[in-house]
Amino acid sequence: MRQILLVLTLALAVAGCDDDNPTQPTTGTGTAVAMTGAGVGGTFNPTTLTTNVGATVVWTNSDNEAHTTTSNTGLWNSNNVAANGTFSHQFTTAGTFAYRCTLHAGMNGTVIVQ
Repeated sequence: MRQILLVLTLALAVAGCDDDNPTQPTTGTGTAVAMTGAGVGGTFNPTTLTTNVGATVVWTNSDNEAHTTTSNTGLWNSNNVAANGTFSHQFTTAGTFAYRCTLHAGMNGTVIVQ
C-alpha cells in the first residue's frame, strides 16, 4: 500500500508541475495530494483536485516539516502530519471544498467533488 501511495504521490507531483493545467481530474475512487515546500511557503500538489463522490483523498507529507490539511468549514482536520505521514478523508457528497495548512499561511488547496 505504501508503494502504491508513493507512486500516486510522485505521479501527481509530476502532473502538478504543469502550470497550464492546475486541476488534475481523477476518475478512480482514490486520489492523492502531496504536501511540500514549507520553507518556500508550502504547496499542495495539485492545488486543485477534481474527483468523484465516494473517493478517498490521501494527503502525503513529502516535506521534512509538519503540515496540516484542514477544511475551511470544519469538515476535516488532519492535525499535524509529520514527514512521510499521511491523512485521508472520504468525500461522500458533491461540492467544492477549500482547505489549508494551519501551520503555513498561504498554503491552500481545493477539492472539487462531482
